[in-house]
Amino acid sequence: MKTKRMIWIWLGFLIILMWQDISATELKGKFAISAKGGICSSLGSGFGSENSQEGRYGLGISAEYFFLEALSGGLTLAHNSFEGKWQGSYYDSWDKQLGYTGWSWTNVSIFTRFVMGPRSEASPYFVAGMGLYFPRITDKTFRAPDTVYTHTSYGKGQWGFHLGCGIQYLITQKLLVFLEFPITSIHTKGLKFHWMDLSHWIGQDHTIYDDSQWINVFAGISFLW
Repeated sequence: MKTKRMIWIWLGFLIILMWQDISATELKGKFAISAKGGICSSLGSGFGSENSQEGRYGLGISAEYFFLEALSGGLTLAHNSFEGKWQGSYYDSWDKQLGYTGWSWTNVSIFTRFVMGPRSEASPYFVAGMGLYFPRITDKTFRAPDTVYTHTSYGKGQWGFHLGCGIQYLITQKLLVFLEFPITSIHTKGLKFHWMDLSHWIGQDHTIYDDSQWINVFAGISFLW
């Protein structure tokens, strides 16, 4: 239900956008190369419930083309990293074991962006995209007094989409900066992954019982030509 509500809200914004009277700096026909970075925060569902995942950082690069003054589309490559909390059993200072699982997602997505208002000023925009998201899972086990075992595995790509809004400011005809706030949802319901108890090298299968969502806060820069 939450996902459907997000889609309807985004469609409502799109309808409003299409009725805007836009007087813009010429962007139609231009290409843009962008880089962005910031923080990510798990919304607690899906993989985020595994070992209490907390967001760390998100990075991305993209290439896009302005088909119209208010409409662009392109391709993006992004990476988001999350880390879990150390959890386990405590016996005494010389006999304790802690486990840690960290997730990161690398995605390749297509996207479209709708910009409102004149491009010579700060202009709000809406962005939407979809693509494949590839997980990397890092398991760590600490065993007293000072032994740490590490194992990294990779999962199959999962379909996902993102919806968000932002604001951009055109500094020159060839340079703009922006802030962006996308929400990402990945189809992880039923996804199985292999968790490794590294102190005994025993594998355990886990299943994620919900789709996964997180939110980003990005700051970025675009070069136009």
